[in-house]
Amino acid sequence: MARLRNAQRARVARPGFTPSERPDAASFPYGFFAKSLVQPHSHCMTKERLHATYRPRWCAPRMSAWRLAVSAFGVSVLLLALVACSSDSESPNFWGNTSAGSGAQSGTGGALGGSTGQAGAAGGEAGAAGSTPFVPEDCTGSAVSELVELPLGFSIDATEVTRCQYEAWLATNPSTAGQIPLCSWNESYEPACEWPTPAGLGKHPVVCVDWCDAVAYCTAAGRRLCGKIGGGGNEFGSYKDAASSQWYAACSSGGTNLFPYGPTLDESACNGVGQWLWKTVEAGSLEKCQSYPGVYDLSGNVWEWEDSCDNNTGGTDDCHIRGGSWTNFNFASQCDAHNVSDRANDDNIIIGFRCCS
Repeated sequence: MARLRNAQRARVARPGFTPSERPDAASFPYGFFAKSLVQPHSHCMTKERLHATYRPRWCAPRMSAWRLAVSAFGVSVLLLALVACSSDSESPNFWGNTSAGSGAQSGTGGALGGSTGQAGAAGGEAGAAGSTPFVPEDCTGSAVSELVELPLGFSIDATEVTRCQYEAWLATNPSTAGQIPLCSWNESYEPACEWPTPAGLGKHPVVCVDWCDAVAYCTAAGRRLCGKIGGGGNEFGSYKDAASSQWYAACSSGGTNLFPYGPTLDESACNGVGQWLWKTVEAGSLEKCQSYPGVYDLSGNVWEWEDSCDNNTGGTDDCHIRGGSWTNFNFASQCDAHNVSDRANDDNIIIGFRCCS
């Protein structure tokens, strides 16, 4: 049986939204780009809809026929210029490699050509243009994250679980048999996207894993997915109760701070939109992004699964994801942010996890 999937992916909600009001936010990370490129009209865009984690609805401006024609001509000219430029330059692909444009290139050893990973002709012969071959990360010897003991009666991972840490676990060939009944549908622990890990990203958070993958990893590490203080899953409505939620208590220093590092926003502290990086960074690499000493990245970088779900039926249950990601503005990166995704969501490039004990 194929892995269970839900038609509504990564539903993201603000506090106060009812389930019917939650936006279909499978593409919510890209709301910022839409906001940047399109100017909303005041008569159809409310303040709330400008929020980064809410998919905005844009209104089309009224435009006369001649203005429409002129605009279409301008867009056509711009596209032709872009095509002309791209044929003579190199551009980075998703993994950060470069690919040459169309046209043959000659040189000692041959040129690289075609699609990603396709090598060109050797011996100085001209080859079709393309990118460097994919090189996987060497994760040999990776160990689980350090546990940090907190003055709250529990311990938490210093960082999100990294790609190399997760890959080292997969190398042990963990069996999917024996999972909790809620995860009986889960037939593979391998990330559903951005896998295997390209060279240079081994210390970045692992993404594209579902809730059950996170639970299985933490269990194998002798820990558990962060949930309720004292054991078990945290009540769904107690996501900002420092006496109940391990994740929230660790992020807010026992309920005293709005952000991990303090009561007010510092966009330079953690990897959110304010950093202008538009990608993950190495886990634990931002010194200012700490709550308790040694506990990093509870705000930004990637969302983190929490053992806190609205039901116990299976893959379609809503479970909390916490802390925001590199795509989010300040609201989603607050410790008390209320965001959810279905338990079976394993193809989201901005959701990872960490463990507690």
